[in-house]
Amino acid sequence: QSARQQLSAELNISVDFPQLQDQFEELRNQLPTETDAQERELKEITESLDTLTPKTIEKDEDKMLPPMNKLSRFFNALENKDSPWYKIVNGTKKGLAMAGKVAKTYNKFAQHLGLPMAPKFLVDMVAGE
Repeated sequence: QSARQQLSAELNISVDFPQLQDQFEELRNQLPTETDAQERELKEITESLDTLTPKTIEKDEDKMLPPMNKLSRFFNALENKDSPWYKIVNGTKKGLAMAGKVAKTYNKFAQHLGLPMAPKFLVDMVAGE
């Protein structure tokens, strides 16, 4: 069994990637940004995700690395209690739940791409689903 076949059992790019895009867009809409820089950061992640389609990913998985790295940095900020993102996301119950959904979907890709996993506390937000 090839690595790609093994991956398809855990990750369905044509389903999971559009889901990741939709979930991040919903998260972005939930979060009240406090600065232009925060708004730009969310927009940059969204645009980076939007440059890809399941078809382009299947042709060249490395194209996923830039948007996934941006998401990884965002999750790192969510784990840092001194980060403005930590305060914003934790300040909105719906934002925290949505961040958990994004983290859970992101982890499917991160595991495959060798990227750091999203913080466990976020994934645990949706563990019951």
